[in-house]
Amino acid sequence: MQNQEGALPEIQALEAAAFRAAQSGQDDEATRLWGRILAIDPNHVRTLTVLGQRAFRQGDTQSARIAFQRIVDLDGSDAQQWIHLALTCRNLNDEQAEE
Repeated sequence: MQNQEGALPEIQALEAAAFRAAQSGQDDEATRLWGRILAIDPNHVRTLTVLGQRAFRQGDTQSARIAFQRIVDLDGSDAQQWIHLALTCRNLNDEQAEE
């Protein structure tokens, strides 16, 4: 893992490339690029959010929950982070975690 502050330009470039790949339907390439970002910064909230949302849309609710739980544990300052986690827990029929 690199110093995240020094790696900011690389992370920004990887993010832009990942978004372009996703928009053009190159899901495998986008996933590879998101993975590279997490290799540099395992706590990159935007990347975790994208991966959680993608997992949720693809029906991989357990992976989505892991990503959203990490985000809440790392940050938790945005209500949307909690909403993502609650919806995922609801879909997993985990009422206690949903609340």
